[in-house]
Amino acid sequence: MSFDVFRHLYTDSILAFTTNGVVKKDGCLVMGRGIAYAVKQRFKGIDKALGRLVSEGGNRVFYLGDWNYKGRQIGLVSFPTKHGLLKKEDVSIDMVLHQYRDDFLNTNKKYIEGWKLYSDINLIERSLQELTEIDFTKKNARMHLFLNR
Repeated sequence: MSFDVFRHLYTDSILAFTTNGVVKKDGCLVMGRGIAYAVKQRFKGIDKALGRLVSEGGNRVFYLGDWNYKGRQIGLVSFPTKHGLLKKEDVSIDMVLHQYRDDFLNTNKKYIEGWKLYSDINLIERSLQELTEIDFTKKNARMHLFLNR
């Protein structure tokens, strides 16, 4: 059974969704799985907007403003849990998701994309701190934060 977060969003809701810091050559943020993918499917252009912000401001929490979803204005907030590109020498094998471990061990690439790694608890803590620094008082909104497993 799956949970459809979008059924529970109302006008003035704010959805914080998990992201990584990998920006593709076309300038779009990688949003290929989980809640990030669902957000990309429903809010056209969000990957490009977020890719620009991450390129200019780094992999951090961003309030992306209100976006229309089925006639409702939904506030969107990026919530980084994974890094962008990391030097392979800075990554231990236990940080790599199981399905990417063979590739990690058997390639001579110097970098690994953050989305191939487990979420970083230190980055999550930093993102939580950054989230508390955003002034949402004017919105009188309900915050929804969904973390993938």
